[in-house]
Formats: sequence, structure tokens, C-alpha cells
Amino acid sequence: MRGRCLGLRSTAEARRTATEDDFRSYDFGNLYTRRGQKLTIKTGMEGRTDARSRIRLNNFGGTFTFPNLEAFESGVADTYREARGEPFQRATQLDMSGFMQKRHRADAGSCR
Repeated sequence: MRGRCLGLRSTAEARRTATEDDFRSYDFGNLYTRRGQKLTIKTGMEGRTDARSRIRLNNFGGTFTFPNLEAFESGVADTYREARGEPFQRATQLDMSGFMQKRHRADAGSCR
């Protein structure tokens, strides 16, 4: 077992490696049309909102790495790694756009 990393973890550490993702997306829009004899107008808007949240508890609480089984039994770790910071992340985004379109209809008799 020389030079081999076992990476032994306790069962409590295995429970702390959970990752939970939540992604929600909503689309919405509106369209208005006004028709006249010579002029037609269309206007509207469209939007989308995205919300993402993530809880990542990987390595919060630390991980010991032992180079071999004898070191594990004696309690002498090779390395100790611990994640710090905020495990909960949230991001939201809103996209919106609008438009307006007009169409003018000329009479065939007005071109003479």
C-alpha cells in the first residue's frame, strides 16, 4: 500500500456531501392587436424569469486523507481539507422584451 491514498471517510462525512439543486423558470407575455380600416397596430411584451438555488455541503466539516491503513489506525492523517463559506447559493434572472408593429393599408383608389 505504499504511495496509495485511501481517502477514508466517516459515515458522518458521507452525509455532508449532499448537493441539492432547485431550478424554476416562468414564461409570460401579452399581445394587443387593434385593427382599423387603414391602420393595424400590434404591440406586446414577453418575459422570462429564472430562479436557481443550490445547497452544496461537500466537504463542509472537513475530510481527512490517510496514506495507508496503519496511519488511519494510529490517527495520523496525511491531509485535512475543509470547505468554508456559504453553502447556499441563489441566483435570479429576469429577461423582458417589448415590441410594436404598425401596418398602414393604402386604398387602391388613392394611387391614381
